[in-house]
Amino acid sequence: MSSDRPMDAAIDAALDESNITVAVLVELELTAPVRAWSGVGTLSWDGKDFLGVGQFGGISQLEESDELRATGYAISLSGIPPEMISMAISEPMQGKPANVWVAFFDENHQLLADPVGPWRGRIDTSDVELGDTATVTLAVESRLIDWERPRIRRYTDADLKAEYPGDRGLEFITAMVDANIIWGRG
Repeated sequence: MSSDRPMDAAIDAALDESNITVAVLVELELTAPVRAWSGVGTLSWDGKDFLGVGQFGGISQLEESDELRATGYAISLSGIPPEMISMAISEPMQGKPANVWVAFFDENHQLLADPVGPWRGRIDTSDVELGDTATVTLAVESRLIDWERPRIRRYTDADLKAEYPGDRGLEFITAMVDANIIWGRG
């Protein structure tokens, strides 16, 4: 993790001890929000309930950089019964927000402080592997990936009306191209 990411003093102190547990919380903002965490049971935090997926959930390394560049990570959930996989296939996921936090627990399994994060991103692709059970893997990209996408705009009447319907500011722009304009006295 980056040293620039603020961490609670209780977490900093607990990291020196050996009796802490680390967990990952994931929130996907789909049609119905999906919230899961790497523990067992239900975890309530920030007014939200996160369903424990235990060993059936996985996440790749969360990366941060001092450079201004896009990073990504992968989230997976395995052990899904095949009859429930239709939801994962039919749900439009591309471009939907995904948030990840890292939580620290003491020896009594109590949150030390608010989880660190979030690492924010947008779901890029989803991959489903079928077998006796199914595994869904989501590739999540940093929001900086949008910087690499070209923004192509034209100064045309159609382009202006696509963003501002009813605007007539460029209505006669094509007529101006070949117009013979006499300026001043001729």
